[in-house]
Parts: sequence; structure tokens; C-alpha cells
Amino acid sequence: MFELKNAGKEFQQRWLFKNLNLTAHAGDFISILGPSGCGKSTLLRILSGLDTVSEGSFSTSSQDPSGFVFQESCLLPWLNVFENVALGATQRQGRDSHAAITKILEVVKLTDAAQLFPRQLSGGMKMRVSIARALVNNKKILFMDEPFAALDDFTRFELQDELLEYWRQYNMTIFFVTHSLSESVFLSQKLWLFPQGQQKTFQEWVLEKPSTAANSYRNSAEYFQTVTTVTEHLRVKK
Repeated sequence: MFELKNAGKEFQQRWLFKNLNLTAHAGDFISILGPSGCGKSTLLRILSGLDTVSEGSFSTSSQDPSGFVFQESCLLPWLNVFENVALGATQRQGRDSHAAITKILEVVKLTDAAQLFPRQLSGGMKMRVSIARALVNNKKILFMDEPFAALDDFTRFELQDELLEYWRQYNMTIFFVTHSLSESVFLSQKLWLFPQGQQKTFQEWVLEKPSTAANSYRNSAEYFQTVTTVTEHLRVKK
């Protein structure tokens, strides 16, 4: 579905990454991790078509509609919740558009907030609006750039659970940039790990996860063991 071959990206006379060979398939949930400034967000923009590689190639066979969720909710303050979500409904008109927006507001638990303005919303509600705007019109691919980084843990855990439910319910493909190893292990099927410390090469880590409910997995021994294993793998050796 998405393929990078010997891909590299140069930015301000330095290489963010070189020789990337990666493949993603329909239905994948992939987290992209690495230290600040390593090129995580740039890779996400390349995958979404908002940027290009400097060398090598990037190709995609997907014709599915996609949405982008940023770290900031990026809501227009003069529009209410319904109107902000409507900005993502560019392919629909009239009654169909109204029905699609109403449905997605119900999915993200914002039906009662449809007429509120951004200044009246909590951080978690703003992020739900941003996600709803990306999901409306049955988007099948989500590109997410640290969407939960600024949220408190309670809200973050709640939105993580909901995101997994969207992914399963709508059979989506998700690329998710995060600084949090524990968040990436909880959410993802695969980790794409940028080099850090003495690690010299970009790595892909496939996660073997039980088919349990989100909350059950979050509190399971398997989850904590996987976080520990990946952490030890990435630890800088003295």
C-alpha cells in the first residue's frame, strides 16, 4: 500500500534519514518513534503526500481518502464544533454532508457539543473535534502527528481506547507519530524506530499482541513485558 525504497530526506543541509526501505499495508497501525529532530514528522508528511523524498522513491497504491490529525487541534475559533468538522467534508454536499457530520459527532461523543465554540471546549474535546474532522466522509487512512502529547493522562488513555475502536470498526490504516514508547506499544501493530544512541539503523518492530479488550491489555503482564523488552533494546549501552 505504501512503499519507501532507499529513501532519504535532506533538510537544511543535513540528512534526516537515508536508505529507508519500508512497506505498510492496508489495515496496519504503525507508530513512528525516535528522538526529537530525527525526522518523524517529516516521514509522516512524506507518507501523506505533503512532502517528498530527496533521494530514492516513495510510492502508494492506495486510492482511499485520508485525514491528518496534528498535535494542535487547529480549530477555527469563529466556527462551532459542527462547522469545524464540516471543513473535512469536502466531498459531500447538502443533506449527505449534514448526515455524515452528525454521525461522526455521535461516534466521537460530541453530539451535545455540536453548537459550542473552541473556547468552550476542554483539550480532550478539541482533539475529538480534530479527529472527527479527519474521519468524516469515511476516511480510511489517518496520519497522526503526536495528537495526544499535550493531554493529561486520563484524557490521553480515554482517547487511545477510542482510537483503537475507530481503527477496528472502520478497518483503517493509521500512521501515528509519538515520543511515548508505552503509548506506541499499547496502540500499534508495528513500530518504526529511528536510530538513537548507539543504534545505527532504522528498525521495524512487529508486535505480537493478544486479542483482548484495550483496558485488559493495558493492565496485562504481556503489555508491561513488551514495553520493557523494547525499552531494553533501545537503551544506550555505556
